[in-house]
Amino acid sequence: MTGATPLSMPDPGAARSFWLQEALAHEPGAACPPLTGNVSADVCIVGGGFAGLWTAVELSERESGLRIAVIEQDICGGGASGRNGGFCHGSWLSLATLRERLGTTWAVGESGAAGPSGNRYGDAAGHSCIAICGPRTRTITLEIGQADREANMWRFAREALALFEQVLRG
Repeated sequence: MTGATPLSMPDPGAARSFWLQEALAHEPGAACPPLTGNVSADVCIVGGGFAGLWTAVELSERESGLRIAVIEQDICGGGASGRNGGFCHGSWLSLATLRERLGTTWAVGESGAAGPSGNRYGDAAGHSCIAICGPRTRTITLEIGQADREANMWRFAREALALFEQVLRG
């Protein structure tokens, strides 16, 4: 990443959700130091929310020897996934820029309303936009129509992987 400008990111840890405050009060766990060097992995997932973590689980079940790195700027579950925060974000519109800045071949983006409720932009629970950006780019929108957050996140992760596989195969 020679010459790259560090990304300016907000501090999502400024306010913790009730469930995360309660969980950390009972079991704070060990602090995880920031990544300071290079890490070698077969797959790097940016974001320790439900989609990122379930994608890591699904990939490890599909191929047990994969070296998977999950990169999270704060604490896993500390962002929108931990706050039941549905939002619309144009991240897939900037995936190409982010991919170039990080020096990767591919980028995967997902945003939507996992449930149990929709988001403030009018998307119902079970709505997701998934984008793959690389030598070939593709996006899909899912309308699952379920309020079951966990089932939706599993489906979002599977659909993201299936889309990525389709794009890779051409």
